[in-house]
Amino acid sequence: MPQPRLVLALSIALLPLAGCGGDGGDATTTAGSTAPASEEERVRAAAQRFLDARDPQVVCRALVTTGFLETWAGGDQAECVTSLEEQDDQGAARVESVAVEGPRATVAVAHTGGQLAGVSGGLVFADEGGAWKLDDYEDDYLRATFTASIAVAGEGAGSSAALSHPPLRECMAAQAAEMPADQVRRFMRAASTQTRQARKQIIAVMQECELEASEYVADRLVEGLFSGDEHSEAYRRCMRRELTPLLGATGLWKQAISGGGHEPSGAEAAALAGLVGGAQGGCKGR
Repeated sequence: MPQPRLVLALSIALLPLAGCGGDGGDATTTAGSTAPASEEERVRAAAQRFLDARDPQVVCRALVTTGFLETWAGGDQAECVTSLEEQDDQGAARVESVAVEGPRATVAVAHTGGQLAGVSGGLVFADEGGAWKLDDYEDDYLRATFTASIAVAGEGAGSSAALSHPPLRECMAAQAAEMPADQVRRFMRAASTQTRQARKQIIAVMQECELEASEYVADRLVEGLFSGDEHSEAYRRCMRRELTPLLGATGLWKQAISGGGHEPSGAEAAALAGLVGGAQGGCKGR
């Protein structure tokens, strides 16, 4: 029987990586003056340059440290560029404050538009080769970005998106707020790679939202298999009601959501067909 395409829609981490036209060098004078800039002013200029950036090649070549590339792009400059080219508009952002401690600095930033509107937190900059560059994200910034990514995934990824199901989106947002900082960091690192490991991390977060995730998969199955006029709305409601606990008990909601947009494998399709057949037995005559 035909199987609906079940797509995991959680957006890839919206960590701001945008490049601009400059060469990545720090400002050496204050605006309108020939006096040398202070370290705080140099950091502020470097941070704002990064936030305003638009050219992925420049970002990955000149505006982030080698440590950043290793952490967030597996040390692969080409992967860094590719991830930036695929990102949507993230709007404007501004530097709120700068705290310099030797060769490292923490920069508080706030986003005022685009997909990251309302996100704020700390970015870590490091002096590498005489230039201040982005080196990492603070935990508060990662958590805020994680929460924003959940909202964006639910609103913008289409009707087949897992997080278009409001109860699942709300549950995931609650998980993001309570998740330990180290787990948020692991999740965001995995999400930035767009790999199977990223999907595993997402499913791990969804574990606490099993009911809501099962409801979503049941909705997609019913929509894909029983949307014709030959099936009444009462029958479709019954099928959703019957399928939801079965999907939770068997854990098949995980395979359905983690498929990354691919059709289920033969074994998974057979298992789903078995669940659907069992649910149909309880909905006869509806």
